[in-house]
Amino acid sequence: MILERLRYTPIGWTKVYEFNEADQRCALDLVDELIDSFGERSNLSPDKIPWEAIRTILCQTLYGGKIDNDFDAKILSSLAEQFFTPKCFDHDFPLFDAANQSEVLTIPDVTKTSQFVEWINNLPAVESPAWSGLPVNVEKVLKEQQTEYLLSRIWQIQDANEEAVVLESVTETKKAVKKEGPQQLKWLRELGEKANLYIQILPTALEKLNRTSGSITNPLFRFLEREVTVASKLLSTLKTNLGDVKNLCEGKIQSTADLRKLALQLYADKVPDGWKKYRVANLSVSDWLTDFKKRLDQFNRIIPQKEYRNSYMFEDFTNSCFFFKIIDRQGVWMGGLLFPEAYLTATRQAIAQDHQWSLEELELKVVIYQKEELDEDSFLVSGLFIEGAQWDADSKQLVLSEEMRFALPTLKFTWIRVNKADKGVVQDGEILVPVYLNRSRSNLLFSIKLQCGKIPRTTLYQKGVALIACEN
Repeated sequence: MILERLRYTPIGWTKVYEFNEADQRCALDLVDELIDSFGERSNLSPDKIPWEAIRTILCQTLYGGKIDNDFDAKILSSLAEQFFTPKCFDHDFPLFDAANQSEVLTIPDVTKTSQFVEWINNLPAVESPAWSGLPVNVEKVLKEQQTEYLLSRIWQIQDANEEAVVLESVTETKKAVKKEGPQQLKWLRELGEKANLYIQILPTALEKLNRTSGSITNPLFRFLEREVTVASKLLSTLKTNLGDVKNLCEGKIQSTADLRKLALQLYADKVPDGWKKYRVANLSVSDWLTDFKKRLDQFNRIIPQKEYRNSYMFEDFTNSCFFFKIIDRQGVWMGGLLFPEAYLTATRQAIAQDHQWSLEELELKVVIYQKEELDEDSFLVSGLFIEGAQWDADSKQLVLSEEMRFALPTLKFTWIRVNKADKGVVQDGEILVPVYLNRSRSNLLFSIKLQCGKIPRTTLYQKGVALIACEN
């Protein structure tokens, strides 16, 4: 089961861990050693088996020693808690949870090894992902990944149709353009059209914030100023690079090594290395630019209007409440920020600063936004997706679903002051859910508590429940 979940990375596990048959052999030897230490196996009561010791060694040493993600560790612990228990000796013990009870595999009512082998041989040849605790339709995610990988490989093996891709001089470029006219080098013509289209997509400039002696003291202003500064510099770089590529294709400027590399990357639909200033999913150039344009649009919405910028009201930016009011209508698309984890840190610092609280006393509370009036300690986050489960608006909790991915409504984040003893405690009916930057699940931003009702946490963790900030 542990090895089978590797097929469905990043849902089964967030990354490919080096689990192998040697780990399985060590685990079986461990169980044999512990059982043999109690004497005769045939007369050993299941209640006397050291289940806790077995689970601990498996989760913290044999398999757990290779895991570096806390939520992958929770998946491993949930598997150990499910199978290493006295109940596993009961007949009809379910090996996994399923919406349709008729599809659940159960321990057969047999006693001989040959009977167990026969039962195993009669199992379906094609294993369902549900046998590993995963959603049934997780195969769709696997096919999406295979398709994306195939397309990326096709682009990588593409060349410029055996034409001369490397331009040694501007003279050669001009000769090719003049000689062929409309029939100039195909790759050169296509690249020039792409560069011109990309330039049209991008805005002229991004309006910057006006720093004042009062606004600089606010953590939210400092965060936004950094975001806008990085975005503005990147926008300038993009327009310069695309302009140079366009001029190169038209034979107006001299070709250089850096410019040739940039042109080849753009023609292959790869995002140039100099543009990768923030973490984002593996996208084509056109998709990356569209995504970047959406991020710039959000910055223009968040940045206060000119009438605020040039008036005394802008001084109110020293209070976090003013910042929240600017964006409380639609909320912040967290996945559209360049450094989303920094935004969460800034809101925490702002609330602590406004109330003169310690950062260690604050805990994040998340609920679905019901269009109510926002208090001064709350802010809205939109554009999140949930994988592995669904949010039920009526019961206000997570529910199991046959679908893999759902868009969440706008969430209300509130920093609340809690006692030290209560901080981080997950109550009954709650589950700690990770929030990842994108579907690759390689960047964990933070985690939040959500209501899960009577659904066991082990079931939700095995299904890979997580929130995704940016659905590219």
